[in-house]
Amino acid sequence: MYTLRRIAASKTNGALPAVQPFDLKAMRKVNPHELELPLHYPIADLAPSFVFYPLVIVQDGAKNFKQPVGTGAFMADKFKPGQGSLFKRNPHYWMHGLPYVDEVEIQSIPDPQARLDALVSGQVDAVEQLSYAQAKQHLAQKDIRVLVGNGPQIVPITMSADLKPFDDVRVRQAFRLIADRPALIKGAQFGFGQIGNDLAGKGLKWYASDIPQRHQDIDKAKFLLKQAGHEKLNVTLYSSTAIAGMLESATIFAQQAKKAGVNVQVNNGPPDTYFASKYLKWAFGQTNWPAIPIPNWINESLTQKAFYNETHWHEPSFDKLVLKAQGEQGEAKAKELWHEVQKTLWDKGGYLIWGFTPFLDGVSKKLNGVQPSGFFALGNFDFQHFWLS
Repeated sequence: MYTLRRIAASKTNGALPAVQPFDLKAMRKVNPHELELPLHYPIADLAPSFVFYPLVIVQDGAKNFKQPVGTGAFMADKFKPGQGSLFKRNPHYWMHGLPYVDEVEIQSIPDPQARLDALVSGQVDAVEQLSYAQAKQHLAQKDIRVLVGNGPQIVPITMSADLKPFDDVRVRQAFRLIADRPALIKGAQFGFGQIGNDLAGKGLKWYASDIPQRHQDIDKAKFLLKQAGHEKLNVTLYSSTAIAGMLESATIFAQQAKKAGVNVQVNNGPPDTYFASKYLKWAFGQTNWPAIPIPNWINESLTQKAFYNETHWHEPSFDKLVLKAQGEQGEAKAKELWHEVQKTLWDKGGYLIWGFTPFLDGVSKKLNGVQPSGFFALGNFDFQHFWLS
């Protein structure tokens, strides 16, 4: 209860959208292990609301986090901001026999090449966020293990439905038809990713996999642009190197757009301030999303009260459909309603989701127990199962 109230009282906590459905004023303690948490609107499947990664439980009254306490496999020992941290094995860990190693040290190495060099030289045992080029090179060299974790993470292009020229649905449809998705995967991701169909959450519950795959169709794109009165169109696409493959995909899309008579000027913004300046204001830009349950993603990005309404999507009828879908307790009916929600977005929405982004990690050949994960880096940071040969 303290954790939920603490999040709700913050203006900057990343988990703020996750507590939005809860009526915290009416929340009450039932017994030492149970609470009653009323909702502002019906949610049939509530569990996914609690898996959002910033939704970390803290002890009642906790305000000082210099000496963190938890129930994990490792106990915090040392922490130096900007440098790293040291964790020691928790002898009282509730899973018998785990973890295997005595210590886990995490080092901060911001430079991608320096990070990889540290792994190859044996200075560290594992690194996260290999670039696509690095992963390709070292897969061939076989000097380290490269983990490829395909999952629902996306780096989409966004079109604001209330700003010109994207306030015309025909323009949004045309831009989706311009995209050569296999070429984007090959060029921007060195072939590591998976093709997208303008819908988030591939592989997750409720994903509408039966909606036909959208393919490049330049002739139809030209026809739609002509209908909309935008045969010779000039637009600025806001991009950055903030996310792997983001700028590369923007550049490739700009080249593809020329075939439809569209001139796309790519604006390469500084990575450290990219999401602080024009984010949520631009007509045409790029963003990224981690793996997140489909209902949660839709509520956070596409409803009227969404915290991150990147496509400026305002459809009262759509909101009513989402409310109906998430309140439906019957599995078959809920699937039908979530399909209708996604079909609406596929037909009229402002997201161009051309592909899904894998997690690419590098590990030493002597490190065992780490498996690729599509949900987070280094096997979802499952350090408790790591062991060294």
